[in-house]
This record gives sequence, structure tokens and C-alpha cells, in this order.
Amino acid sequence: MRPGPRSAALIVIAQFDVVRAPVAAEDLLLEIIVAEGWFPDLTHEELVEKCASWSSVFLKRLVDDLNDRRVDSQHARYDFNSSTDTLIQGACFAEPNDSESVKQAKARRANHGLYTQFLRSVSPREFEAVCKGVLSLFGCDRPVLTRPSNDQGIDFHGLLSLRGKLNQEYFLPSIDKNLNIWLVGQAKHYEGVASTPELRELAGSVALARAGVSADDGSALASLRIRVFDPVFYLFLTTGELSADSRRLSRRSGIIVMDGDALAEFLADNEIGVVNDVFELHDARDWIALQLSDTSS
Repeated sequence: MRPGPRSAALIVIAQFDVVRAPVAAEDLLLEIIVAEGWFPDLTHEELVEKCASWSSVFLKRLVDDLNDRRVDSQHARYDFNSSTDTLIQGACFAEPNDSESVKQAKARRANHGLYTQFLRSVSPREFEAVCKGVLSLFGCDRPVLTRPSNDQGIDFHGLLSLRGKLNQEYFLPSIDKNLNIWLVGQAKHYEGVASTPELRELAGSVALARAGVSADDGSALASLRIRVFDPVFYLFLTTGELSADSRRLSRRSGIIVMDGDALAEFLADNEIGVVNDVFELHDARDWIALQLSDTSS
């Protein structure tokens, strides 16, 4: 990696400790330069001077990256302290003025790394079960995990009812019971980078399912009965990363994407596998087993 403020920013983006206390930008730059072995012949005073000259570009790169991530609700390992934009801290560092609710939310998110390891350890079929569980957490009553083979390009689906979820609760029969949204998706378990062909494959699979067209006898998606004008959310969930093009296509098309980091955050937010405030791997696996046992596949 070529030494420079942008390279230093990339190190922060990829490696920063999510619970680290605030550190001044120039101090962090000095720390990175020393750790990376850049400029071994410079004196401490010369390194401090270089950090001062790099600071503005370094901070701008971090600000731009954080803003981009917030547009797509992407995971970020760092944030800026509320008192000044020259102090960088872990995204899950609890500030003294944070509300108790925010502190608790940050404490849950601090387990992000454990959930990332957990997601990478499961099998492809288990990951599909995780995605089915995500639909349950979204509020789908009886999400479906399709069969392991010849699934017609759709791994999981569910129907989300808006009944009782509007601003006003109706105690007598009302129109809200007819307001339902399909959530239909693909699960991709790998450590690589997902690109636009995978999203296009999902779009085509859902379009065929809506039309009632399949390559089998119709049994794989027998419970997926999308009517002509039913609203549908397309979900693409992966343990890997998403290319810039796939994120751009997601924003422009409305396909909802969650990469490994986003899924890890979501599971952490919902405390899957957490017992007495501690993440327990066997309890998380029990949750997966539950998703697999309660299936029509």
C-alpha cells in the first residue's frame, strides 16, 4: 500500500476497533505510519509535521466514506465524536451524553465481529435458514424456506401483513387486513464480491414466479402466489461483499441488499444467540435449527 492520507483512511475504514475511545486525527495518523513502517528514516518531529500536512485529506476521505455508507445504511467501523470532527472513535463507543437506549444499541452492535464469524461458519443451507429467520424478524408470520435444489432461483419468501402496523389500530374489520407485502429473496453464501448479474438473476426469478412460470411442476414455489398487483420487496442477502455497481443497481432498482456486515449488525441488533448479554454460539445455532425444522422444504 502506497503511503499517503488516503491509504491511511482505508486502514481506518477496514480495521478500526468499533469500541475504541476517541483519538485525535493526527495522533491516529502517526500511529498508522509507525505501525505500517512508513518513512522509517524520518525523525519523530518530521513524522508529526507530515501528519499535520495529511490531516485535512485524511479527514475528508473519512467523512466522504461515512456519508456514502449512511446513504445505503452500510456498516461503518468508525464515527466522529459529537464534540468535534477531528476526534475519531469506534462506531460503538458510548459517549457520556448518549441516552441509555443508544448506549444499549451500541453495546449490541459491538458484537458485530462475533456475528460476522458466525455467518462465515455456517453452511450454505444454514445461511438460507438465517435469511428465513431474517424475514421472521422483519415481521413475516410464516416465512418459507424453499427446497435445497431446483428452487427456481428463490431461496426464501414470506408475506408481511400491515394489519395493526398503521398509525391507527382498527379493532373492527377494516381495509388494513388486505394490505400485505411479499418479501422474496436469494441467499448467497460466499466470501467474494456479489455483482450485478446476481441481482439481475433475482429480478428475473421473481418476475417468472409472479407470472407463474417455472421449470419444474410448480411444487418448489407452490406457496408463493404473487398476484398481478401485489407489492413485492426483492431481497438479496450475502455473507460476502457487494460491488459498487451492485449497490448502484440496488439504489436505482429498489432491490434491497444486505451484505455480511449488514446482516451481522441486524442479528446483533436483534440479539440472536444472546443469553445474559453474552453471545453464545450454540444458542445462535439452535436458532438456525429452529428455522430449518419449521419449513415446508
